[in-house]
Amino acid sequence: MATAPKTPRLGALIGEELRLLLYDRWLLFAVTCLPAGLFFFIFFLFQQGIVRDLPVAVVDMDNSQLSRSLIRAYDASCNLHLQNYPSLEEAAQALRRTEVYGIITIPAQLEQHLRTGLSPQVTAFYNFQSILVGKVLKSAIATAHATFNAQLATLQGLARGNVQLIQAQGTAVTTRKQITPLYNIGSNYAQFLVTGLLPTIWQILMVAVTVLVWAAEERRTGIANWLQERAVTKMIVRLGWYQVIFLLQGFSFLALFVWQGWPARGDLGLLLLAQWLTVFACQGVATLFILVIPVAPRALSMATAYTAPSFAFLGVTFPVTDMEPFARFWRSLLPISHYMEIQIGIMNYGVSFVTLWPSFWALLCFFPIFLAIAAIMYVKKNSSTPCLLPETPTAPAGESQ
Repeated sequence: MATAPKTPRLGALIGEELRLLLYDRWLLFAVTCLPAGLFFFIFFLFQQGIVRDLPVAVVDMDNSQLSRSLIRAYDASCNLHLQNYPSLEEAAQALRRTEVYGIITIPAQLEQHLRTGLSPQVTAFYNFQSILVGKVLKSAIATAHATFNAQLATLQGLARGNVQLIQAQGTAVTTRKQITPLYNIGSNYAQFLVTGLLPTIWQILMVAVTVLVWAAEERRTGIANWLQERAVTKMIVRLGWYQVIFLLQGFSFLALFVWQGWPARGDLGLLLLAQWLTVFACQGVATLFILVIPVAPRALSMATAYTAPSFAFLGVTFPVTDMEPFARFWRSLLPISHYMEIQIGIMNYGVSFVTLWPSFWALLCFFPIFLAIAAIMYVKKNSSTPCLLPETPTAPAGESQ
């Protein structure tokens, strides 16, 4: 009497996943060393967090006591590190060689013109190829110059006599301003960039690793053969096994954010739920890629092209409201863009689940992909044809080795 085939146990299926990792060393590297290396590289790259001591050339054509006071006012800014140059030509050459990021030119007869009531012009040039450096230089120079002008106006008011210091200051600065940056009080660029870069890299890794998993399975046994027995159970175990790995990676960079003292004002449990939905969505997209595109390298290339530009579409460096319709459409196709809305809402604003429901719903909309995956796998299981790697051409009959 025929006996029923043995049902593979959970431990045996997990053992199969471990053997698959050991079978493909590149897959093992992509799951272990590569994520850790990339996460730590990005973290240490932006560890300083605040742009300081940017080299700026200064050309003093006046060489007066007042011009030297102005130079000291600029140099007092923590963002600027002034370097004296004897001529504008030498300063321009240093700017072209990227030895300095900007040039400040103090005109001749600066002090004399100020004493006679004229308004001399101090000229500043700065390299705006790097938007971050350009914005910092512009703000630092403008702030230092405005402070110096207020000090001069205060001294002029005191020189008239019969005026108290507070009155002279009120005349010099008619209205005071207090500008407070919310949600990033220290203007920490690490908090601004790293909290977006790490999730973006995480998405790339999840999609790439999932493609590599199926490619390795095709090389080892063939997807069609793998689906012949207990396909649903195997699929659940495979997705669940790598979900644990991906969630550990996501939890790791969240722990890094908290360890750095960056804000975490909302419910972190909701954020972990959002991470799980993001993992599921990325696995679905990657599996669909590898099943639809029959060659593994092409599928991996398409997956990379799909995920690589994600950071530009997050809405972190460029507002979503100003994006073109196609950019907003492409953004809606990226799971990480919806996750980032949840992460920013929870970490920075502490908003509730009701407010974040549209982003959660957008992640749930990726789940129907698994219906398409189930249909494709059913067809492949019954057709028993390999799907990932191109067939190796065989020699014509009659041709000897």
